[in-house]
Amino acid sequence: MLYLVVLYNDTSEAIQFRNMENSNDNQTVQPYSMFRTQVRFDIPDCSAEKYFAGHHMEITDSQGEVLFSFWGDDHKNYDLYYCPKMDYSSRAKMPGGAEQGGNHRNVGIVLSGNSDNRTILGRPVQNNV
Repeated sequence: MLYLVVLYNDTSEAIQFRNMENSNDNQTVQPYSMFRTQVRFDIPDCSAEKYFAGHHMEITDSQGEVLFSFWGDDHKNYDLYYCPKMDYSSRAKMPGGAEQGGNHRNVGIVLSGNSDNRTILGRPVQNNV
């Protein structure tokens, strides 16, 4: 299991964060702002497309269009994966330093760019105090 402990919206638009396993985690993140979780949010485990719909997190724009989805692959040592929109077939390890596997790791997600070219990074979080 991976844990989301911070999400930074480094864009000029508000975004929505959604957890398909726990809607209590869902929230709006304003432009150039971040949220830090009070407790760690469990990043859903997903090892195959048949599990994807109910086992991932996603970031949407203010109109509700999914920008990126992400999850941990519990059959690949909890590597952090993402895909554009909800296109599981285009999945790849998330760049940014937190993509390498290992159970019980804290992760921060950074969304940057503009509406024409957004990027997502997974950053390791060393201390969650």
